Formats: sequence, structure tokens, C-alpha cells
Amino acid sequence: MTTLQTSPMVINELELRVCGLQRSGNHAIITWIVEQFAGRPACFLNNVRHGDHDPYVVAPQRFAYGMDGVPQEAWRDTPKDLLVYSYEDDAKRLLPNATSLLASAFSPAFEARREAYLGRSARRLDVLILRDPANNFASRLKKLEKLTGVKDLPTIVAYWKELARAAIAVEERGDEDTVVVLYNRWFADRKYRQTLSRRLGGTFSDASLRHVSEIGGGSSFDKTAMSADLTYGDVFKHWRKLFRPQTYRRLGEYWKRLNGARQMKVMDRWKDFEQDPRLHDMLADPELQALSRRIFGERSAERATAGR
Repeated sequence: MTTLQTSPMVINELELRVCGLQRSGNHAIITWIVEQFAGRPACFLNNVRHGDHDPYVVAPQRFAYGMDGVPQEAWRDTPKDLLVYSYEDDAKRLLPNATSLLASAFSPAFEARREAYLGRSARRLDVLILRDPANNFASRLKKLEKLTGVKDLPTIVAYWKELARAAIAVEERGDEDTVVVLYNRWFADRKYRQTLSRRLGGTFSDASLRHVSEIGGGSSFDKTAMSADLTYGDVFKHWRKLFRPQTYRRLGEYWKRLNGARQMKVMDRWKDFEQDPRLHDMLADPELQALSRRIFGERSAERATAGR
């Protein structure tokens, strides 16, 4: 049994508390963030339980990863440059009867014991991940029965709007302690990724960008050469190799096969569901459409239902 106690020593140079809906690109973005700290001690704790619970107690354990040569029981007390722990709308992780995703994930009860659980951090940031609703919801519908996330469609819509409102509030108040990552821009815009890397204090790299779509179960739609050669289990078994430059120097022709994954039409997922009444109903919410237009500068929510 681990004895928790607060130490005056800084354990985490940067602590990131991440929250995003499932199928928002959470694992792709988080793995890319860890890559910005390649060669430096880092630890990622995936899909932790909401409320007053220890993030280092994660299940299944294989979805978390720590430092080379450091056993899992020592992760907590090992000084690290980066600690990331993520919250999702996992039905088994949410607080009972949760009506607010952020209130469930960012629990005051946890905050009161945060330093005892995680150790002292030199810098702390919250990270909100948001994907445009048409593609996020289409991806959810594609794997709805297999996901651990909430399956009630109105609740998914409500959680998306909550995150969107929070993202806008961060921008309006100039909140320096919260980082909003828009998946659409992160995927498509190298300068956007460079700016994000600088803000986090990392060393910019896109070396693993073509790999990360497999983490978290991969795309709901694409079965590319990458999925045939690099499985979900392989990523977690060999994740450390993704952050070593020599890995990419050795890829050769294999790299060319992986290159197709970068061409995935992640902005057009909604087209597979544009005649589906479930997607239509989810996107018909006027507030959701207004939030989507403001944040993503597009009318995908309306476009996705126009042909129905």
C-alpha cells in the first residue's frame, strides 16, 4: 500500500490535467505532447477515475506509461519533466449522476489532495481538447457500442457544449492556466502545433504524428497500412520507441506505407452519417451550431444535416 505524503521537492516540472470527449483525438494529441519532451522523463496516466481518486491507480494499467527503466510503483516519486493525466466521459469513471463533465473531472475533492497524490509541480496547466461536433459525433456513432463513454446521445451533446463554452471562456478571459487544443487545427496546421509546443516548453517534433492515430483504438473508420502493421497493442508495448529519433531513421520503406495514415479524411467523418437521424438530431441543437461556428469558423454542423 502506498503512503501518500506531501514533499517540498518538485516532482513534476510540468503537470497537465487533460479533459476531452472520447473520439476527440485525445490520445493522438497527448502522445504528440509527450513527444515534445522526448529524451526527458515523462509519464502519462490515461482515463483516470473522476473525483477524489489517485490518478496513479489507473485501469487497465497498460494504457498508462512511464519512464524507461522505472517500475510502475516508482512513477509517483520519480522526478519528471512532464506528467499528463487525462479525464474522459467514460461512464465507469464519471461521478454518479454527473450532469457536468468538467465538474466531475475537475473535482474539488481531488484538488484538496492533488499534491499528496501527484507531488509538487513547478507549473500546472489544464488542457481542454475539442473536435468539431459533426466529426466527433460521427466517430462516436461509429463505435458507440464498443466505447466506454456515455451512450446517451443528448448527454454527449450537452458535454460537447459544456467544453465548447469553457473553451470560449478561456479565450475571453485570457486564461494562462488553461490550454485549449482544437483537434481540427492541431491535425491540419503545423504552425498551430509549433505554437502549442512552445507554450508547453517542449522541443517541437512531428516525428510520431503518423503513428498516434492508432492509440486509443485507432480511427473508427480507416483501416490503413498502418493499422495492419502497427496494432493498438504494439503501440503500448513499444511506445518508448516512438519517441526515439533512431526509430524514424530506420523506417525506410515502412515509413512510406505509414504515410497513408496522415491522409485520412478526418474532417469528413460526418459524410458516412449525413442521412442518419441520430446525427441529425444531435447537430440540430441551435446553441451547438452557434458554438461550432464560433470556434471552428465553419458550418459543418449545418452542412452535415443539409442533405437529409
